[in-house]
Amino acid sequence: MPQPSLSGHRKHLNENESAMKILLGTAAIALGLAATTLPALADDDRHCGRVDRAQWLSLPDVAARVAAMGYDARKIEADDGCWEVKARASDGARVELHLHPVTAEIVKRDVDDDDDRYDD
Repeated sequence: MPQPSLSGHRKHLNENESAMKILLGTAAIALGLAATTLPALADDDRHCGRVDRAQWLSLPDVAARVAAMGYDARKIEADDGCWEVKARASDGARVELHLHPVTAEIVKRDVDDDDDRYDD
């Protein structure tokens, strides 16, 4: 009596193994990308936390506090859980401030030398 051929079965296993390797490789790449991009997206949340919008300082209050700190605010907007302020420092330097939405504490300050989006 002839023995059943296993060559078709082995071929099916090899195709499944190849598909599994591709799937695992794709999953590894996706996890790697998520691990590198998610911290960047959550950067301001780390500084400002997640605060209910109803608790945020009003725009006029933020403008007054920025002026009291010695900055001339050119643009103020909510961005990623913080107040983001583009301003001029007392020495004329262009700065970008990230302020805590409730306390207006500066959580991040960048000097912006080559951006004239908020010049007069």
